[in-house]
Amino acid sequence: GATCVRAAGVEPTPDAHANAEMAEVQEAAARQLPAGAQHADVIATAKRVVVAWKVFDGKSTQLNAWVSSDAGQHFAERVLATTSNASDAPRLVAQGERVFVVWATADSTRVFEVQP
Repeated sequence: GATCVRAAGVEPTPDAHANAEMAEVQEAAARQLPAGAQHADVIATAKRVVVAWKVFDGKSTQLNAWVSSDAGQHFAERVLATTSNASDAPRLVAQGERVFVVWATADSTRVFEVQP
């Protein structure tokens, strides 16, 4: 169960208990990014959650993402792009329920729509 700490003479509000319980649920739902994941970005809309990161295997850099269409209950992993050139961290942006990743590499800056 959630633990609420109270200051002397201050009664916890129902919101304090709800917030503590929510923090406990969020902690339990935390996931580790795959080994080697770097420079992750995250965005959430009403229905979608997308986490994008890059990973370097010694030869090339791959842009990957976890994609959820049910507010983070389930995720599918996707490979979005690969480059053998230098690259920046991916950046996620949303327009309504549409999610895009912007990824700059040494040869170009690309914008991908992340499909549900």
